[in-house]
Amino acid sequence: MLIHLEKSPIYEITVPSKTYSYLAVGKPILAAVSGETARLLEGIGAGIVCDPGDPQILAQAVLRFFRLSEEERTKMGKRGQKLLLKIMHQTFYWVNTKNCLNRR
Repeated sequence: MLIHLEKSPIYEITVPSKTYSYLAVGKPILAAVSGETARLLEGIGAGIVCDPGDPQILAQAVLRFFRLSEEERTKMGKRGQKLLLKIMHQTFYWVNTKNCLNRR
């Protein structure tokens, strides 16, 4: 799956929702991004990240991506999916806790 985001101050501090959708699918991500999205994907090892805006660097990242074994690409996808499920579980837990406390 490919995410390409232009360099923008907003992307330095936010993660676009499509990133979470891609993680949910459980496939490895090739991302030409910077900022918070890059930190998230690199931190969990959910794919290959490169700097946006440079076609040569993106081409090199594509080659690195396709040189990975099927096993490593599968692991990347599963790591991303696992993190997303953990985030969703925590969110669900806190929303339910808040709702229970508000009923009292």
